[in-house]
Amino acid sequence: MATFPVYQLPVSANKVRFQEPYVSEGLNYKVAGIFPRGIYNGYSVVAIGANKLRFTVDPVRGDSVAATDTYGVPSTCMTVRTTQVIDIDFTGHATFPVYVIIRTLYQLIPAPFSGLTDSKIMTVVAGDLRYGDIKLCKVTGIVAGVVQFSIASGDRDDLGGPLVSRNLFNDLAAALSAQIAAAVAGMGINYHVSAGSASSSVTIGAVVDTLIPPLTISPAAGNYIATFFGNWATTGGGVFPRVGFSIYKGGILVPATDIARYFYPTGSNANQESCIVGKVSVVAGQAVEARCINITSSSILVYSRSLTLLKVQ
Repeated sequence: MATFPVYQLPVSANKVRFQEPYVSEGLNYKVAGIFPRGIYNGYSVVAIGANKLRFTVDPVRGDSVAATDTYGVPSTCMTVRTTQVIDIDFTGHATFPVYVIIRTLYQLIPAPFSGLTDSKIMTVVAGDLRYGDIKLCKVTGIVAGVVQFSIASGDRDDLGGPLVSRNLFNDLAAALSAQIAAAVAGMGINYHVSAGSASSSVTIGAVVDTLIPPLTISPAAGNYIATFFGNWATTGGGVFPRVGFSIYKGGILVPATDIARYFYPTGSNANQESCIVGKVSVVAGQAVEARCINITSSSILVYSRSLTLLKVQ
């Protein structure tokens, strides 16, 4: 295989989960293929001159995240997350086209070589691509020191942005809700679940409790357990801006369902998740809503979100 530019990612960037020897065979079978291979966030490409490509982090989350099944036996699901801006230098490189990829390795073998968990950003020709490689871009040449590259379909394994991995859990939650509904249907239990969920982001700038669209439900009269889940971030508002979330019924705050959270804009807490559970007693015509408020933030970006009602009486 030809020798091309390589950037060694630190061990701390490798997050191994599922499909590894420590996990039961049954669980490995069940989770196989759940996390599609590709770029979930960041690893954005820009030519910066001097024969270099730069891979930048997402400006909101402050990181780059990709996931794949590692090469070798056993195959292991690995997330590669970094907060670094990475430059790849093509000075002296004359073989084109090539792919810039993330390649991972995970092995457990006897000491002293145990635990070879490894990931690299490297370049290969098309014939050297192998199972599990994540394509960041295709480099076609260098013109006057500017690296020419493509991120077209087939040249980059982009899964659509930072919300893709969140959508996975939305899908799992929806599937679980459907299974619960089917299970209790034959038990004479009156069950109601919201169809009000969304994954595309919405911006809310109000300084009073404001509906998080489309999270409003007008169920039949009865007693319900209301559950709100939301993934969110903020813009502006100082070093640690503060926001609040709550559940309303008939336009009135449901007691003990309001929470306030600080936002930590970098590191592992680049996005926050909030969950509220409370009991609501509804009369005919009343709407149950999930709301949020800017306490010290400029605005709130709410991503994946859902509101679920389970009738208990």
